[in-house]
Amino acid sequence: MIRRLPRPDAVDLLVDETSPRTEELRAKAVALRSRIRSLTDEFADDDDADAAEFKAAIRRIKARLADVEAQMAHPQRTRILVDIVTAEDPAEAWKDLTLDRQRAVVQTVATVTLLPGRPGRAPFDPRSVRIEPLQGMG
Repeated sequence: MIRRLPRPDAVDLLVDETSPRTEELRAKAVALRSRIRSLTDEFADDDDADAAEFKAAIRRIKARLADVEAQMAHPQRTRILVDIVTAEDPAEAWKDLTLDRQRAVVQTVATVTLLPGRPGRAPFDPRSVRIEPLQGMG
């Protein structure tokens, strides 16, 4: 989880792929993110640009982007994952979770299979645990 959650595409874990509007909404989100990058580049290159106007424009676009992302969100996964995948440091956010919450995250994104271990009092062997991402969670 600590390697998966900080990846830039982790926010995709929140998307409800079964929704019929997902592709349309995803295209809108890409367009809005592109507008933010374009405005930022233009602002950086324009010595006479008004910072207040720039901030207001970015704020409006980000509000629209948040609305689109909310429409794409899978309710159950969002409830469990949103504060982790949007954290500034997801690995640190993971460490701060309670054990029950960590279990919920794992159950949301992966299947954990315990393989037969060695008989007797052998030490724990991490190779006896298989963790496979659920479809779309890789």
